[in-house]
Amino acid sequence: MQQAKKIKILLFASLFLFAACHNIGNNSAKSNVLDFKWIVGEWINNEDTAALFFENWTKNNAGDLSGKSYVLANRDTVFFESIMLRNLDSGTYYSVNVRNQNLNDIVDFKLVSSANHTFTFENKKHDFPQSITYQYKAPDTLIAWIEGFIKGEQKKETFLMWRNH
Repeated sequence: MQQAKKIKILLFASLFLFAACHNIGNNSAKSNVLDFKWIVGEWINNEDTAALFFENWTKNNAGDLSGKSYVLANRDTVFFESIMLRNLDSGTYYSVNVRNQNLNDIVDFKLVSSANHTFTFENKKHDFPQSITYQYKAPDTLIAWIEGFIKGEQKKETFLMWRNH
C-alpha cells in the first residue's frame, strides 16, 4: 500500500515538473495582443536630424492592434509600412505590409519569445528581416530591432523610440 502511494506521488510530481518545464520554454503561448496595450499611441525617433521615424498604434474593433510606421525626410515620406498585432489560433503574429516590397503582400512574423518585456517575432523564410523584437523599457521608451541574414552576413538595425506627447 505504501509503495502504491509513493508511485502516485512520484507520477504526479513528474507530470507537474513536465508541465512546468514545458511552460518555461514555451512562454509565447501565454502572450497575446493584450500584452502589447502599452504600445498604443505615437512613438518617435528624432535623433537623426535628416529624418524623423514615427510609429503609431491603435486598438481596432476586432481587438487587434493596428499600426503604421513611417520615415519623413524633408517632409517626404521615404518609408511606409502598415502593421498589425493579432491573435490567431496558431499564436500571436506581427503582420506587416511594406509599401513597394514583397509584391505588397502581408508578411507574418510569429511571436516566439516574450520574457522580461521583450517580444520577439520570427519568420525564418523571409529575406530580411527574419526577426523583429520590441523591448518595453519604460512608460515612454521602447527599443525595437530587426535582424537576420543578408547574403550570408548577420545584420541588425536598432530603433530607439520615445512616446510622442
